[in-house]
Amino acid sequence: MRKILLTLLLTGLAAHTLSGQTLLQQIEDRYRSLDSAAYLEEIKLAYRDDLEERFEEEAEFLMELGTYYSREELERYNDLKLRKWCNEFDEELDSQTPIYVLNLLLEKSPDGQIRFLPDTNKLSFHLYYFDEHFKMVNHVVVDEGEYAGHGPYIMTFSRKFARRTFKVLRKILLKNPKYLLECSSDGNLFFYVLNDKIYVYRILQMKEYELGNYVKTFLGADIVL
Repeated sequence: MRKILLTLLLTGLAAHTLSGQTLLQQIEDRYRSLDSAAYLEEIKLAYRDDLEERFEEEAEFLMELGTYYSREELERYNDLKLRKWCNEFDEELDSQTPIYVLNLLLEKSPDGQIRFLPDTNKLSFHLYYFDEHFKMVNHVVVDEGEYAGHGPYIMTFSRKFARRTFKVLRKILLKNPKYLLECSSDGNLFFYVLNDKIYVYRILQMKEYELGNYVKTFLGADIVL
């Protein structure tokens, strides 16, 4: 019973501390607590888990179709493919230093207030890799704390949007921001922190706003910072 009460007390204190912080303070805490080497290892493990699940589903499907291969043959083939793909992915991640982009979550209270919160899942940072000519080398996406895909391009639904996202990201990086952020609730937004202020870019419209002004103008609500 004492352990349960202590756990509840600590949880309540943590929640109170988080709610008492500004969004900027919460963002800074997330970046300060980021262990880049450990995070990359978590991404690698998540990618491996994703492949294993995918290969298992493919093997089950082939067995149901009545493939000529035995289950053991499929498993040996998938094991070779898994090792090859994971080694290639690991080398890509270790080849250079990525840009870490924290995911934001959007909450709206019943009284109409808007609150952006940093994603606190184990996997909460997207990774962007560029070469010396600012050509994209890799983009690793996370969603709801899980690996969600990667490739040498902006992971999005259209080429037009990918081009706009790339332009916005380039404009932001030229400002030398302190932090970069995305919002899983609205893929048209890209955020950055500069001089202790949070700015948001509407990607398709190529327009930039201070976060508070954006929320009042387009969401018709007050933001809790």
